[in-house]
Amino acid sequence: MDDPTQDPRLPPDGQMGQEQAGEQMPPDPNMPPEAGEPLDPYSTADEETQLQALQEELENAKETIKDDFAKYAAERFEATPELEEMFFNDKQEFFKTIVQLQEDYLEANIKSKLAQAEQLQNSIHTKKTGAEFSKAKSEFLSQYPDENVEGLVAFAQEAIPPKQLAELTQLPMGDFLRAVKQIKDSGGESNPASEGAGLPRKLPISPTNGGSMMGNGGKASVFNRP
Repeated sequence: MDDPTQDPRLPPDGQMGQEQAGEQMPPDPNMPPEAGEPLDPYSTADEETQLQALQEELENAKETIKDDFAKYAAERFEATPELEEMFFNDKQEFFKTIVQLQEDYLEANIKSKLAQAEQLQNSIHTKKTGAEFSKAKSEFLSQYPDENVEGLVAFAQEAIPPKQLAELTQLPMGDFLRAVKQIKDSGGESNPASEGAGLPRKLPISPTNGGSMMGNGGKASVFNRP
């Protein structure tokens, strides 16, 4: 029997909750990733955005630096009566003060931004090198699943002569790991007398398979990845 108190425009009691429970709200693109969703540790998106903004600021500052410093110095001159007296009584000390003002201005508005830009560039480079190594490591382990990559890296640092290690680090990352494995499997003899065994005296520098172990400018490598 129908409930006379029930609004005919609404579904029967209990049905509304079931219908609402079955509805799925569309995902909000502005919401952060759900808990448990892995983040890319090698993502450089934030650093690249910050770097671009800094580079634009520096470019704008470069175009207006003369006028901006002149305004800055004039404001300091007006706010410091001693500077006017110094101009008439001790010009050498006055110009030393102006030079110091220039240094302070450049430090606050240019040099600090340049240092920040360099830090961002190094961070981007280190992360990209780490991403390359991670990919090379996965590919290497798919070929040699029983190998310990960290052990190979430690062996390279401890057992391979510095000159040869410098050559090895110019190789693409996958080739580096395979070359170190070859040396380790041969008993650590990097220059065997028998032809066809181990590695040649002059290691081949291959431009294939991505960047070298040192990456761009040598600022990051397999030995200091994030």
